[in-house]
Amino acid sequence: MFETVMFAGMTSVFTGIKPKAFAISLNERTKKVDEMEFVLNLERLISGFKHPGLLMREVLTDCPDYACALSKIEDRQAYLVAGAYFILAGLTDGAVITRDAMTVINESPLSATKPYILQTNQDHFAGDCPIRCAKGNERMQAIKNVT
Repeated sequence: MFETVMFAGMTSVFTGIKPKAFAISLNERTKKVDEMEFVLNLERLISGFKHPGLLMREVLTDCPDYACALSKIEDRQAYLVAGAYFILAGLTDGAVITRDAMTVINESPLSATKPYILQTNQDHFAGDCPIRCAKGNERMQAIKNVT
């Protein structure tokens, strides 16, 4: 069905590929605004919200193509325990979908004018680009200019 790296005892998927269809990766999104966020995450888990890694597993299991994967990640009924960045790459499309527990915060698709998106653990779309992000973008620009 799909290929992924698994860790003993885990049912979640953090990166995977569905051959000839799409690849998907998960990156943590933590807004350290409230010290009670951990407690809220536990409350959501007990309430039946999904772990982002389980949503990834569902996407890889259920979706035959990029369009389905994108739709499932964007599903407003798929409440998550915590926010996450979903990095989705299709055969000709790609996007970074930023989610919080309840909804999509941002979707950044690839385009002719945006041939790559560098995703760290910051909201790139909000201008939050500290040194790690800035250095990564610098390197990507150098690679882009070589090709």
